[in-house]
Amino acid sequence: MFYSKLPNEAHAVESKPIPKPHKLQYLSGCRLGSLVAASAAWTIFTINIIFFLWLASRPSIKGGNGVAFQGSCKTSDALDVFIHLIINILSTCLLGASNYCMQCLNAPTREDVDKAHTNGKWLDIGVPSLRNLRIMTKGRLLMWSLLALSSVPLHLL
Repeated sequence: MFYSKLPNEAHAVESKPIPKPHKLQYLSGCRLGSLVAASAAWTIFTINIIFFLWLASRPSIKGGNGVAFQGSCKTSDALDVFIHLIINILSTCLLGASNYCMQCLNAPTREDVDKAHTNGKWLDIGVPSLRNLRIMTKGRLLMWSLLALSSVPLHLL
């Protein structure tokens, strides 16, 4: 108990015990966002593999090319639009997940900022910056580079 003496009175104020952190409390901020992004990427990868295996298992492969649908032109056009819509949605989700993880990796930590200030240098905070690449650890820089390289085909294709 903590006792506080006020003029002419003594009041007892009970201090509450500090609650223990939840086991999954470390999953917040960038960690939680990165887990969601990785889950999205894994789901998209799984969808692509399932679709590929479905197409590969179809008996209508002619000259190395698979035929996903044979039928009327009207149905084929509608199916084409639907498939391209799904591809665009999935690739946009994948690109967004990659971009989020790249921004988290590029963001300097408090220790990074303190170290840079000690050396008389400055870092960009709140915006993706090539300046921050020089303070990244090799592991973070490698992951950032791999994400950057894998994002280029998504932009171009």
